[in-house]
Amino acid sequence: MRSWRLLLVALAFGALGPGCGDDGVSPPATDLGPAPITGPREQWTWIPFDDAFCADGQPTGLAVNLTDRSPNAVVFLMGGGACWDYAGCYESALASYVASGFTESDMPFLQIATAAVGLDSREDPENPFRDDSVIAVPYCTGDAFTGNRTTDYEGHPTMHVGHANVLAYLERIVPTFPDAERIVVVGASAGGIGAAFNWWHIQNAFGDIRVDMIDDSGTTLPTPYLSDELLATWREVWGIDRGLPPGCAECSMNLDALYSFTAAATPKSRGALLSYDPDSVLPGFMGISADEFQKGLDALATEHLDALPRFRYFIAGESNHVLMPHPDLEQNGVRLWDWLRAMEGDDPSWQSVRP
Repeated sequence: MRSWRLLLVALAFGALGPGCGDDGVSPPATDLGPAPITGPREQWTWIPFDDAFCADGQPTGLAVNLTDRSPNAVVFLMGGGACWDYAGCYESALASYVASGFTESDMPFLQIATAAVGLDSREDPENPFRDDSVIAVPYCTGDAFTGNRTTDYEGHPTMHVGHANVLAYLERIVPTFPDAERIVVVGASAGGIGAAFNWWHIQNAFGDIRVDMIDDSGTTLPTPYLSDELLATWREVWGIDRGLPPGCAECSMNLDALYSFTAAATPKSRGALLSYDPDSVLPGFMGISADEFQKGLDALATEHLDALPRFRYFIAGESNHVLMPHPDLEQNGVRLWDWLRAMEGDDPSWQSVRP
């Protein structure tokens, strides 16, 4: 086993633990149809889905905290590691809930993850999402919400169907918010990778309704920092090519192209990348050194993100993982949650921040 695999466990968010082939999962054809999600206001409710699955094959669902304060919603993708072989998925358990599934009884862990990034603090005037309904998506597929394939690891069929699940959820999320002015998709760690990966699909599903994206510590680096070998492995075992946006030919070989492609395809929307420099987990996830991660982050920022008119980044000059649980984090005198409020308030002074 490669030594860097041991670092991957930290991706479990701190202490929390287009055609389809024969081995894939078809795009959602839900028995529930496009019925909106309902539930009591401002309390957590579990919504089961019979066409969304964990890696172990069990059906799963999502949790909602609906409100009438505004017509808008924030969709949160939970973090929790990743795995792409038997050792990672079943021996070292480097991805959350792969072997156990995620059901209603696990909803408290999803609530804790959502609260940790500050999304459900409705009485906090600093929370730009306090008036939004919250849709919290559990993570139990080990594929950073990018997959649409079942892979067998030494006799263990493993459903890497995180992206397929997102498509299934959207069938009901979209009709729940027909009058929304803005939807925000937020992902932390592995969920941050998923937020960037699914941004185009969520925007496409909502049509003219603006969809913003915040990728917190799911940084996808350009090659060679994200190696061709590792990306090829993900493409093979997770089936990520099936979920890439149509027309993004570059995305299959350079996953960081998702940022530029989706930003160009969604001209009304804003996108944000939050990262530490260096991140304390992602170098191990990618099999590179902290120095290489820093070089890759610099290349991503200066060669790609700086050219995007409605995309900004907040890079903190220290080593850690996941920024949003630290609202008072500052860089160059700019406080993180002030920066996020500027983003969501369409403040023209909203600019990238880095050491």
